[in-house]
Amino acid sequence: MDALEQVKRRISWTGVLEDDARVLLFAFDRADIWQHVEAVALKAQGLAQRFGVSEADARAAALLHDIAWIWPPAQMLEVARDLHIEVLEAEEYLPMLLHQKLGAKMSCELFGVSPVVSQAILCHTTLKAGPAPLEQIVFLADKLAPFEGGSPAYLPTLEAAVTRSLEYGTLVFLEHLWAVRSSLAAVHPWLEEAWLENRKAMELALEPS
Repeated sequence: MDALEQVKRRISWTGVLEDDARVLLFAFDRADIWQHVEAVALKAQGLAQRFGVSEADARAAALLHDIAWIWPPAQMLEVARDLHIEVLEAEEYLPMLLHQKLGAKMSCELFGVSPVVSQAILCHTTLKAGPAPLEQIVFLADKLAPFEGGSPAYLPTLEAAVTRSLEYGTLVFLEHLWAVRSSLAAVHPWLEEAWLENRKAMELALEPS
């Protein structure tokens, strides 16, 4: 029996995404994660409404984006291998990075979400090159949601940036991450690819016509 089959048997499923996500997290004593994803869902819906993206998809992706935190990081590595998910070097070094890949897998197999929603979950921590609007929304909403223990220093700048566009908000936060990359435990290659893509776009925009 693989890890997902064990999860399936842990709760009684109703087919209502929000209810099942809440019950699952509470079953694994992760009420703290539920509080976070509810806040992210509100931010994601607001961004979706502002930028003409499906609010239903934004809410679904936000509610499920951290569902893999039912497992501690050390177990995430074991589960990813059990489910035949590719593990990159950065993810092996820092297994918590795998929660986005695991969450995408869970969202499909346990909750039956669309590929658009699962793809937004897949890169919500690191982003990736060529992100779709929904992927940008979930990435940004996760960083904009209220934090336990106070607000991060970047928050006012990011809040102002997203009032301009998703692209500008994405650029601002990627630049922030890249500036502090030496303090990160690991730099995921998807993050580096996303930063390089945005940096090139910014340089092109600044070139004289």
